[in-house]
Amino acid sequence: MDQRCKGDRRQNNPGAEPLLNDVELAQLWQALQSKPEDGGLWNGPKVAAWISELLGRKVSPRAWMGILNSVKNAPA
Repeated sequence: MDQRCKGDRRQNNPGAEPLLNDVELAQLWQALQSKPEDGGLWNGPKVAAWISELLGRKVSPRAWMGILNSVKNAPA
């Protein structure tokens, strides 16, 4: 067996690109500082809809938790 096939090489995999870049995260942060268009509170589906509009493609409402964690932990 070839030596390159042995071992766990996951540490060399950088993973997927983030859904939002730094500029887009800043835009989301700004949007979250005000009320959503319907006047209620921000929730997962509303954040996903906002991101979908920003990116021009559908974003799963389940993706919002990781995104909000990124925004919450972003330097001010």
